[in-house]
Amino acid sequence: MENSLFKKVKKAIDYWYIPLLVGLLFVGIGIWSFITPLAAYLTLAFIFSISFLGSGIFEIIFALSNRKKIDNWGWTLASGILGLVVGNY
Repeated sequence: MENSLFKKVKKAIDYWYIPLLVGLLFVGIGIWSFITPLAAYLTLAFIFSISFLGSGIFEIIFALSNRKKIDNWGWTLASGILGLVVGNY
């Protein structure tokens, strides 16, 4: 049991630089957000819009492909259409 624990720890130590790089990236993004708040806000709004569009499209596809298997599938379709509309706005 201890042998497998040591192997896991050793494997985790082999990639110590990945959390460091991610942390530096997040610090850089945070500094950029404080320096250019308008650009950061617009970028965040764009990301949210794309995520709503994708979620709406996939929810519509899910509702239409499973309409014979799911009761009240219209609510899922309506939710997908709403997500699509919000993403386009």
